[in-house]
Amino acid sequence: MSEIAELADFTKKNVIHQTNYENVIYKTTCTIFGEKNSVQGECQFTHSKLMFVPKASKNMWLALIPWQGILKMTQATRRSLEKGVQLQLQNEKTIMITQMKDRDIFWSYVLLLTDAVKSEKPSFGLIHRDETEVMRKLTLLRAPHTYEEQIPGNIADIMKLVKSSELWSEFFKVCECSDVVIGKWNKTKDGISRLIQFKQPLFQSVLVQSTYTLMKSGDTFTLELFMSYSRSALQGFLHIPVQFYFKKTDKDIMFRYAYSLDWIKETWDREFIEAAVARHIKMVYFFIKSKITNTEFKEGLFEGQWRKHQSYVIVILTLIISILIVIFSPKKINWYNVLAGFVALFFYFIL
Repeated sequence: MSEIAELADFTKKNVIHQTNYENVIYKTTCTIFGEKNSVQGECQFTHSKLMFVPKASKNMWLALIPWQGILKMTQATRRSLEKGVQLQLQNEKTIMITQMKDRDIFWSYVLLLTDAVKSEKPSFGLIHRDETEVMRKLTLLRAPHTYEEQIPGNIADIMKLVKSSELWSEFFKVCECSDVVIGKWNKTKDGISRLIQFKQPLFQSVLVQSTYTLMKSGDTFTLELFMSYSRSALQGFLHIPVQFYFKKTDKDIMFRYAYSLDWIKETWDREFIEAAVARHIKMVYFFIKSKITNTEFKEGLFEGQWRKHQSYVIVILTLIISILIVIFSPKKINWYNVLAGFVALFFYFIL
């Protein structure tokens, strides 16, 4: 106990080393510096307090500092205590914490949690155990292609909707994508992420590999996509960052999406791909909107020119091939009957 006399008012002896991790919002390894010595261990943040657990379990003690007990926090300036923070406590003592994994994250969490317990209107909304929660303000993606409108809805229900795999399975089925692979959500530094892969139907199909990241901060959450387009002979020729932004307002939900195109390599059908991408992402936007507002999604409004005229193009190509076969094929075979069959097929599609 003599190692960190500054914590005397906040230290409990004979406390079991294990803690309830369900209540831990953030944790990091760190070192606390006292007047003479230092102690290595782990800082754990809960809704109500900062806990410091020494690395040496034989000590069997635990420092508990309520967020109300922290009066002031400053960054360490001494070179030997690089990337550290100094906490001024209610018992007129100060402690130095350093060697944490990321001081910026540590700093943000302390400010956020002290604000949450002291203020009736926390700056980031209510804090709760949520794997998508990030301790920073979510910003809008500034991009040339943007949609924005106000829609009715509940922010929690919308987040549950876009998080579900069923929503995306149904969408990929509607837009006739193939070889769809939807990965599981995994906790990351920025909320939760999953990988989704599919083939987008084009004249020369492309493989789309994308990362979906879901982040929440108070009454705002974003779904951010990073999509990479590839072909067998041209890997990663197009990158597309996309952001779906949802923010609760006084009456409704602000629903916004934005995306931009980053061409890594040129392709012969660039204009067709850009049109297909615009149509695909626009379909996602209105598909999600229809699910939120419980309205009908009219997929026929989003058909491209190729899809609208596909049957006619196929028949015309078939007729051209048939004529070439008649011209260059052996005379013994009556290819005119075959040609007549294709003509009949043509009128069948037309009528």
